[in-house]
Amino acid sequence: MFELALKVGIFIEDKVNRTHMKFYHEQIVSMGQIWVQSRFVSLEYQKQAWHHYEHKVPKYGNPERGWPN
Repeated sequence: MFELALKVGIFIEDKVNRTHMKFYHEQIVSMGQIWVQSRFVSLEYQKQAWHHYEHKVPKYGNPERGWPN
């Protein structure tokens, strides 16, 4: 039985070297790879969002009386 496959093209921005050059990368991937990679990306975004949230909300205080106490 054939596994579904998809040809995917993505733009990669090189932020590591701070050149901000964009590269176009194309490859054939299986649906399993897509699921694993999208799950990883989802978890990474959740981590970033939580990190952002932690810095915005004080660790103490009452929101009804304003932050902090």
